[in-house]
Amino acid sequence: MSHLVTDTRIGQRVQKIISPAMERMGFEIIRIQYLKKEKNKLQIMIDKDSGLIEVSDCANASRQISVLLDVADPIPSEYELEVSSPGINRPLTRFKDFGEWQGYNIKLTTFEKIGDRKKFRGKLIGIKDTEVILELKDQTIGLEFEWIEKASLSVTFEEMVSISRTKSAKKLNLTDFDNVKIKN
Repeated sequence: MSHLVTDTRIGQRVQKIISPAMERMGFEIIRIQYLKKEKNKLQIMIDKDSGLIEVSDCANASRQISVLLDVADPIPSEYELEVSSPGINRPLTRFKDFGEWQGYNIKLTTFEKIGDRKKFRGKLIGIKDTEVILELKDQTIGLEFEWIEKASLSVTFEEMVSISRTKSAKKLNLTDFDNVKIKN
C-alpha cells in the first residue's frame, strides 16, 4: 500500500536503497518523485514522528541519501537531489496518513472516474478497513485506498489556527497562530 509514496521504477529503487537508513535516522519517507525536465530532479519528502522537520534534518538526510545513491547508482543520468519536509498542504501518501489527519479538508484524485468525477474535495472522516472515508457537501463516501492517484491536505488559514491548538501543531510548529483572531 505505498503506490502514493512513489509510482516510478526509479522511485521504487531509490526507496529500497534509502529506506533502512532513513528509518535508522528516525525519518519516514513521505514521497519520492523523479522529475525528468531540462534538469532532472529527485525530490524526497521526509517527516518524523518526534516533531518538526528542521533544515538540519533535511541536510543530514540529504548527505546520507547522496552517499547511498552514489554507491548504488540507481539513476543513469545526472540529477539534482532535493530533500524537504511535507509542508502544510502535505501529500497524503500512506494509508495511515488518512487516519492521522482525520477532521481536516483534503483534495484527492482517483485513477478512474467514480460516478461522474475523478476529483474530490471534502472533510477527511478517517479510514475503515481499506477505505478512505470522505465527507462531501452532499454525502459521505468511501473510496478504496488503491483507487487514489493523488491526495493532499487542503488547509485554509482558519484551519491553520485550529491545527495550532492540536497535537499536530507540535509536529507542524504552528503555535505562533494561537493569538490570531479570525474576522468574519
